[in-house]
Amino acid sequence: MDLPSALSSPFSPQTSCQRRSLLMNSSSCTFVDLDNYTELVLSHRSLERADDDAARLCGLRDLNTGELFYIESERLCS
Repeated sequence: MDLPSALSSPFSPQTSCQRRSLLMNSSSCTFVDLDNYTELVLSHRSLERADDDAARLCGLRDLNTGELFYIESERLCS
């Protein structure tokens, strides 16, 4: 799955809020809540970390499907 061109570089001149907003409106990723994120981490799916530090997001990429799952980093610490 490819991200929109505006998101292709984590170093593009956007604020973290702008970048997060663009990702939330993208069809190439799914935002999940804490319960879903925990289920993914504990699942048997082949996942790798795919964090987006510029948007302050913790991410997981499914290695078989390319799906991206994100959660706001502050939700992991709450």
